[in-house]
Amino acid sequence: MLRKEKILNIILAITIVIFAILCITYMNFYNRPVLKEKIRLEAYEKEMVSEVNEFRRENGVEELAVDNDAKILADYKINDMIEHNYFSHKNLDGKYICDLAPSMNVHAEVIGENLHYAKFDKNIGKYSKEEIVERLSKTYTTKDIMEAFMNSPGHKANILKQKYNRIYISVIFYKDTIYVIQIFLKK
Repeated sequence: MLRKEKILNIILAITIVIFAILCITYMNFYNRPVLKEKIRLEAYEKEMVSEVNEFRRENGVEELAVDNDAKILADYKINDMIEHNYFSHKNLDGKYICDLAPSMNVHAEVIGENLHYAKFDKNIGKYSKEEIVERLSKTYTTKDIMEAFMNSPGHKANILKQKYNRIYISVIFYKDTIYVIQIFLKK
């Protein structure tokens, strides 16, 4: 009987230690501050340009060249949405991307835009930058984003519009959200 009691006490002590370790690990993770920096997902940007062009080719439409001049416009739009907590083609001053372009020295005959965002578990922001990028690449790929665009008639129309000849895509992760902007231009 004494031997059985000792074994049970040892098992109980081990269980308590394991439980304590799990509690400390849980508390350390969930009490970590949320990453406050914006993460540019450059691999997503490049991959999405390829996917847009592949989709255009498959549909008999000419490929789009990357327009690096539009980067400032794309980044401004995403940062404005993040900083002012909105998600819309129109900013809080009532201006569309085509209204903002000239003030940023982006000139084109026609400008269009596709916007997308996806929220994740709020705790994703507690991982390191590298861990976030790795988790996103496994759970929410550019194919998922493109599928969302393809399921929207307006977004799909922008991607296939023949008059566009340039594109810039910006993909930013912030806190628990991925923001995507595709800017289409005719120059």
